[in-house]
Amino acid sequence: MSDLPADLPRLHVLRTWHAMWLARIDAAIATAEQTTSTSLGKSFAWAVWSARQPNEKSGRAAAGSSAPACRR
Repeated sequence: MSDLPADLPRLHVLRTWHAMWLARIDAAIATAEQTTSTSLGKSFAWAVWSARQPNEKSGRAAAGSSAPACRR
C-alpha cells in the first residue's frame, strides 16, 4: 500500500511541490557552501598573516615564519 495519492492531478501537484522544495534546499546548500568556503578562506588568511607578524617581546617573526623582523 502506497502513502501517495492515487489520482494523477494530485501526483503532479506533489511532484511540483517537491521540485520547488528541492530548488530551495539546493539554493540554501549553495549559499552555505559559499559562506563556509569564504569564512574558511578568511580564517586561513588570518592565521597565515598573524603567524608572520613580529613577536611583541622579541621583535622576531613567529616560529616557522620567513617574515623579516621589524623594529618599532
